[in-house]
Amino acid sequence: LRHEQDLDLLTALANFAAVAVERLRNAQIAELERQVRARLERYHSPSVLESIVSSDPAAAETVVGRVKLTNATVLFADLAGFTALSEKLAPAEVAEMLEGFFTPAVEAIFEEGGTLDKFIGDCVMAFFGAPVPQADHALRAVHAALKILAAQEHWNAERARRGLATLHV
Repeated sequence: LRHEQDLDLLTALANFAAVAVERLRNAQIAELERQVRARLERYHSPSVLESIVSSDPAAAETVVGRVKLTNATVLFADLAGFTALSEKLAPAEVAEMLEGFFTPAVEAIFEEGGTLDKFIGDCVMAFFGAPVPQADHALRAVHAALKILAAQEHWNAERARRGLATLHV
């Protein structure tokens, strides 16, 4: 009888430990996913982000697995005449100009399911069709470019009303 009670006690303790280990493991997985999301959401649209952190192992393998060749479209959008103009402006004015261009450009890229690759001076670089394949990646890039042009036109009109220089993409 004493051995059965000891066995019951050890079984209960083992179950308690197993639950604690599982909870810790789940907490670590959740924290890792939070960190991955935080890093990736700066560069990817929400739909692409969901595909990347998907719990489907097959989907994750195609996105974060080995290097694979794919057709994609790369978009570069650059401010014409920015360098010459920025040499004449105060740093705060340069920062305002870059923010006024980059913010709507990134929004347009994300709206079309693109991936922000980098900022190169006054240029934004993005790609479409990777890491998640998109059959219409070229069309999405064109739509993003048109949205960037429209936003720049609107921003230029606002700047002109304030007597500030305008720039074209």
